[in-house]
Amino acid sequence: MAEKLTTIRLNGGLGKHIVFTALLSKLCEKFGKLNIISPYPEVFIPLEMVEASIFIDDYENNMQEFAPIIKEIIAHDPYSTEFAFDDKHILTKWAEMFDIVYDGELPLTSMPIEGLPEPVTLPNKFIVVQFSGGQSPVGFQDTQVYQSTPMIAERNYPFAMAQILVNKLHVAFPEHEIINCSLPNEYQLEGTIHLPVPFYYYYEIVKYADQVICIDSMLQHIAATTSTPTTVLWNSAAWNPSHKYGWVKDSFTNLEQPHMTIDYNDIVNSIKEST
Repeated sequence: MAEKLTTIRLNGGLGKHIVFTALLSKLCEKFGKLNIISPYPEVFIPLEMVEASIFIDDYENNMQEFAPIIKEIIAHDPYSTEFAFDDKHILTKWAEMFDIVYDGELPLTSMPIEGLPEPVTLPNKFIVVQFSGGQSPVGFQDTQVYQSTPMIAERNYPFAMAQILVNKLHVAFPEHEIINCSLPNEYQLEGTIHLPVPFYYYYEIVKYADQVICIDSMLQHIAATTSTPTTVLWNSAAWNPSHKYGWVKDSFTNLEQPHMTIDYNDIVNSIKEST
């Protein structure tokens, strides 16, 4: 008979799920091996600390089938608390809700390219960029309209400036190709390569990159699972201050300009200084 395990239910975006993996070792010390219910089971499938990674729709449509493996369901979510008003990092707040201590662990990597259904051919030298986000790649439709909200608009890097930045990157790093990590209805930038691959390929793509440049979205959290030099653009502290959602590590540079947009020349110069 299957063992009944503590099961954690998560909601929200892909980046938030990757962030959550930084708590798994401490959670397993407290609860033992876990089940996870979420919209992004691919994030947790390869992790040894997770017994069953269950797609949330499968669970909601077949709850009784999963009952034999579930001891209790815990659904803590900082977004549903006073987190918006305090000054704590999301992982610190999450840890308090689980009554554990977050001590600076980084998110966990997963989904190696080996064994995935379609091969990806990467350039010899390349930079990965993400200047827009806020959408779920799960169930994405090609006809889908990009729904911008104030929060998304605040954290996206403006399209015209993103194109200028790409142009400047080609001049500063002429031997590098630029891979644009975006969905089809987001920024399509001239001079970039767009790979129409599932999001979990990017765990490996980022490992082989020479540099990542991104906003506060999926890519910064994937980059935190690697040692790839990463520059994160925080364009407005009103919505996404780096101390609440960002990562502090040697390979990361957090450029922050509250209520303004970071100058593309400053970005290029910062990358040159760090390489």
